[in-house]
Amino acid sequence: MIDPQQAAEGLDLVASLGESCSLAERLDRLEEARQALDRTPNLTAYFIGYPDGQMFFVALARDAGGRPWPGLPAAASLLVESISVDRVPRGCSP
Repeated sequence: MIDPQQAAEGLDLVASLGESCSLAERLDRLEEARQALDRTPNLTAYFIGYPDGQMFFVALARDAGGRPWPGLPAAASLLVESISVDRVPRGCSP
């Protein structure tokens, strides 16, 4: 069961990713995403879609037992995937 208070706190932390205009800004906010995942132990990932077609995925790089996912470096704490487009997102400066 997901604790509503923990989920709200996690979403507040990860909300800045939804407002990011570039991959660089999203990567700068990975610590906030990690904190959000730490606060919501029942969630292991966030997937953020943007109106212009961009997508950003961040997940814990360990399974529920604390073991790294196969194929990832032992020191990895997050798995990140980004799909970007070659245009400036609406509401962002070029």
